[in-house]
Amino acid sequence: MTRDELNAKLRYYFPGYVVDKGLSNRQDIKRVPKFVSEHMLTRISEESDSKAFNEKLMKVIEYVNTLYPEPKDKDLILDKIFRKMKCKIIDEIKVEIDEKYGIRKATIPSLNLRNAMIKDSVVDANEQLLSTGV
Repeated sequence: MTRDELNAKLRYYFPGYVVDKGLSNRQDIKRVPKFVSEHMLTRISEESDSKAFNEKLMKVIEYVNTLYPEPKDKDLILDKIFRKMKCKIIDEIKVEIDEKYGIRKATIPSLNLRNAMIKDSVVDANEQLLSTGV
């Protein structure tokens, strides 16, 4: 059985779960948390046409470059947040409970934020924020 046949068989029996780990190590995707890059790559891995796959891969890279801030852009994004402008980013967010004050605090690593306010409704809708983070 060739490698291509094995990959096709894996994609057939495990649709939506097979990802090329080599792609997640590309420098332009590697910056985001591993589970995020693998999730995005899994969504395009079903594509058998190499031209269509490469087009989708370029869109994933563009998406990462647009929404995952580089360290040098941290203050630009924080400024937007402080001016109450809408801002979308990709990051691994974790929520902790501050027992002393009875509040939930979020950690946003790419912005070096700890103790960020987070709406209860967001945490209630995404309980995994309290355990593993999302």
